[in-house]
Parts: sequence; C-alpha cells; structure tokens
Amino acid sequence: MEIDIRTLSLVNSIAAVIQVIALTLQYILVKTYRGIGWWLIGFLMFALGFLFAPLRDISQISQISIFFHNLTLILGIVFLYIGLLRFLNLKENKKIIIFILVSYIFLFTFFLNIQDDITARTVIFSSFSALLMFSISFRLLKNLDKSLKTSQLFVVIIFFMQGCFLLFRTFAVITISPVSDFFTPTLTQSLTFLSYIIIGNLFTFGFIIMVNQRLNIDMKEAKEHFELIFNTSPDAAIITRLDNGEIVSVNDGFTNLTGFNHKETLGKSILELNIWKNPADRQKLLDEILKNGFCDNFESEFLKKDGTQIIGIVSANTMILHGIPHMVSVTRDITIRRKVLEALKLSEERYHSLFENMIDGYAYCEMVYTEQNQPVDFIYLEVNKSFERLTGLENVVGKPVSEVIPGAREMNPELFEAYNRVALSGKSESFEIFFKPLNIWFDISVFSPSIGFFVAVFENITDRKKVEEELQHLASIDGLTGIYNRRFFIEACENELTRFHRYGKTFTFLMMDIDNFKSINDQYGHLSGDQVLQSFVKTIENEIRNVDSLGRMGGEEFGILLIETPVKEGLKTAKRIQNTLQNKKIQLNSDQSITTKVSMGLTEVNSEDTNFDSIISRADRALYKAKNLGKNRIEVSE
Repeated sequence: MEIDIRTLSLVNSIAAVIQVIALTLQYILVKTYRGIGWWLIGFLMFALGFLFAPLRDISQISQISIFFHNLTLILGIVFLYIGLLRFLNLKENKKIIIFILVSYIFLFTFFLNIQDDITARTVIFSSFSALLMFSISFRLLKNLDKSLKTSQLFVVIIFFMQGCFLLFRTFAVITISPVSDFFTPTLTQSLTFLSYIIIGNLFTFGFIIMVNQRLNIDMKEAKEHFELIFNTSPDAAIITRLDNGEIVSVNDGFTNLTGFNHKETLGKSILELNIWKNPADRQKLLDEILKNGFCDNFESEFLKKDGTQIIGIVSANTMILHGIPHMVSVTRDITIRRKVLEALKLSEERYHSLFENMIDGYAYCEMVYTEQNQPVDFIYLEVNKSFERLTGLENVVGKPVSEVIPGAREMNPELFEAYNRVALSGKSESFEIFFKPLNIWFDISVFSPSIGFFVAVFENITDRKKVEEELQHLASIDGLTGIYNRRFFIEACENELTRFHRYGKTFTFLMMDIDNFKSINDQYGHLSGDQVLQSFVKTIENEIRNVDSLGRMGGEEFGILLIETPVKEGLKTAKRIQNTLQNKKIQLNSDQSITTKVSMGLTEVNSEDTNFDSIISRADRALYKAKNLGKNRIEVSE
C-alpha cells in the first residue's frame, strides 16, 4: 500500500495545530515563563508549512507554495530554538541565526527560480534543518539546568535524533534516491513526513514536561520561601481556618509572644486560647477580611498565657489550603512602642514649650538645589516666636528666603555658603555676621539634623557690636585731638608697608614736631596748649587727603602717612602745611593769639624696609636734623 504524501502533509498540519492547542493551554496556565510563546509560533509555522505543501499542484502558485512550505518549516525550527533558549534563560546569537536564515533563503531561491533542482532544494532543506537540530541539542547539552536535567535531556535526545534522521535524508537523497517529484512516495520521503508527526508530538511532550518540572520546582521553592519567612519572622504568625478559627500552624514568634507552645495551639480554636482581650475585636477583623479579602494595621489588646496584657497590631490576608479558605495573620507587639510614643508625646509637649519660650531665635530650614546640585535658596520649615521678635519677620513658614527677604543671597553670600556647608557636611559652625538686608548683627550657631537641612539658632548682638565698635574707636583715638593714637596709627602704617611689598605702591612718611611747644604751656598754661594742639590737627587735616592718615605719636609730635605718594610730592605737602601754619593765628583768648611753627622729617619707603621701625627711625633722624638746624625746617631722609 502506497502512502499518499499529500495526506501525510495534511496529517502533519493537523498534528501541528493540536500541538499549538496543547501549548496554548500550557501558556494560559503559566504566562510567567519566557519562551512558551515562541514555541507556539514555531508550531504554527509547522502547521502553515504542511498546508502549503499540497498547493504545489496549483501551477499558478506552485513556486510560491514551494518557497513558503520550506521557509515556514525552517522558521518553525528557529522559533523552537529561540523559545528553548529563552525558557532556560540563555541568550541567543541573533547574528548567527540571521546568517543561517539568509544563507538558506539565498541557496533555496537560487535552486528554485534560477536553476530549478528539487534534489538540490531537498539537500539544502535537510542539511540546514539538521544543522539547526544539532545546534539546539549541543547548546542545550552544554547548558544543562540541574533542576530540569531529566526533561532537558529528553528534549536534547529528540532534537539529536531528528538531526540524525535529517542528515541521513541528506545523504540518501544525494547517493541513494534523488528526488524527482515531491509527491512521489519514496521510502525516504514517507519517513520524513512520518518523522515530523512523531517528533512533533515528542517535542510537545518534552516541552510540557519541562514547563511542569519548572512549575513544580518554583512551587516547591515558593512553599519553602513562605515557610522560611513564616517560621523565622520575629512577629507572631498564625494560620487559622476562616470558618471556625481552627489553628493550622503557628511560628516561634507566636509562641514567644503568647507563651503557648505548639502542642497547646495546633488543632484548637483561636477562641479557646482566650488571647483576644475583647473577642468583639476579632469579629471586626473577620468582617473586614470577609469584605476586602485583607486587613492592615488592626490594633487590639491581647492576653498572654500568664494573663499579661499586651498591645498588638495585626495584618491579615486570606489564602486557600486544600480548597478551604484560611486566614494568615501576623501580629506585632507594639506595647513598648506605645509607651515610647506616649513618652515622646510628653517630651514633645515639653520641647514645644521650650521651643516657643527660648530667648534665642530658631529657624529650621531646607536647602533648595538646582538639577546640577547648586544651592539657590532655602525654605523656612519652622520658626519660634523669638525668630519673629529678633528679625521682625512674620509668616515665613513654608516660604523661601528669596521671597521673605529679596536679595538676601546677593547681599550676604557668605551666610548662604555657610548654611549650605553645614547642610551638606553635617559639621556645625558658629559665627558672627552683619546681615545687611535687616541691618542687624547676629551671633549664629548652625547644625544639620539631616543632609540638605539645617537649624540656625541666633541672637541679635547689634547693641553689643555697637558697644564694641565704640570701645574699639575709643581705643584707637587720641582723646584730645580726635585723631589716631600712636598704637593704632603705627598699626595702619604697618598694613600699608605690607601693601607696598605685595603691590609695589609707594608712600611717604612724615614726622613733625611743634617748635617751642613747652614755652606755650609755660607761658599760657596747659589748657591753651591743648587748644593749640587741637587747632594744629584741624589745620593739617584740611591740608591732607582723605586717604592719608594722621596720628599723634606723643606729646606735640605727630605723623602723617601719605598714601601712594613719592617723597617729592610729600615734600610739596609738607611745605603747604608749613606755610598754612605760619599764616594762621590761633586765638587763645580775647587778647592773645599765636602762630605755630613746625619742624618736619620725611622719608619714602624702600624695599629694604621689613618693618615700620626703620621708616620711623629715618623720619625721626630727619626731624631732629631740622630741629638742630634752627627749627621751622623740612628735611628729607634718603
């Protein structure tokens, strides 16, 4: 009896459809596993491929049907390959797969459209199919999954056997029975179609075994994972029947919390243990579970075996065990937490009272950053009453400083930088700063409770600063004349010397002494002498620039620091002062007036001056030279 190839092709197509249905049912049950969808597509390709085979008899579409018959069968094998790799979490080499497909299409098309040769096409199809089968079997064998070893080896053997048969077919077509007509029922051709029926079913069987084996493994792991979490949880976990409260399982956390051991609990109703202080609470829990299927953070009071009362918070959910609804609940002992919260509440009240009544200002703020993590602003989160009292700012909470005090960052960038440093580093800082927008001096201590936040505690020290400035002024000013005293004047001169060495800006130092001042005190009295000194100073102040400095060196001796002035220009200033003094009368009383004469010594700074003493020494020598040469003179020291 001859076997009809057309019939076998149709049977193969039907078999492929059945396999698709079987895998579809498997896919519906287990959607989480990768690769099953590719198997479905692969068997669909087989079904289409065998449907195309009988269409060869239609001359109008013979070429197309031959091409798609072979292409879909090859694609079916490729899709099975991809599905297997993805199911086993292996990565396919897309470049190799594409290369094989492109090579196959090129060669098959050549012997179909350019040089029509059915034997060559059969050899190409069989050899490429064998290559794919062997590739699959070797790849799976190389990457055996220990958990799927049995089913994976079964699939490897099936692919290898099919590869061997296709390789045999390749050599048979070449050496024994060349193909002249596709539908001629040669032994090789018939065996080929029969093998697809057998192998296809074996493929499907092997795939389903792999899926179920993995499913069983995953379920076992899930069960073990659940039991591990259940048994090792420090909280009290219990599984009870939903209808009658029968205890099915408890963990060590439950026995530690309640004092009941496993034997005292298993098989009994939860109500028998009398652990609910108020049984009505359990009914409320059940009502919520029956309504929503779960319950979160249900708080209630419980009794331990010894009667000790505790507070617990319960989270529960439903589960099905052996077809019966159960409830799994986890209870956490929050007795200590409740006490702590009550203590914190009391502490918070005390803190709030302290916070509101503290004398110092308090501001809790959050830094605001750009996408590049650059600080641009900060927001007031909390302030106390003293903040408002000390700053005069009200209703600042929730607002950025740029809104509360426009221009604050630009006017006091150093304050902004300090806040940011503390907020990022967590290192506290203390400093005094004059806050320009409010015209207030603040003494500020800053710390950071967390990254990006800072707390500023401050006091208004403006009055103190005014006193300090006044004291500093008094310490630097000569009480009689109102100009710099010797200490402060020399300090200013030293600063100018430093500036000279850094920038090369020259200056001239001038020392002067009022001639015959002792005779003025002796003849007219010390009060008149003081009057002469005061008039002398006012005259000199009018003759020098604002940038220049005038200081009393002692008694009737004075110094002038002429900024950025060479000695030649300094000499002109000295002569102008001398002429002005000679022509100005100082009225001592209604009847008496005098004029003052002065001797002067000048010197210009040079690179060898390491301290101001050398400059004073040169100027002093020039001054005494002027005194010795007859007074009312000006001498210059080189």
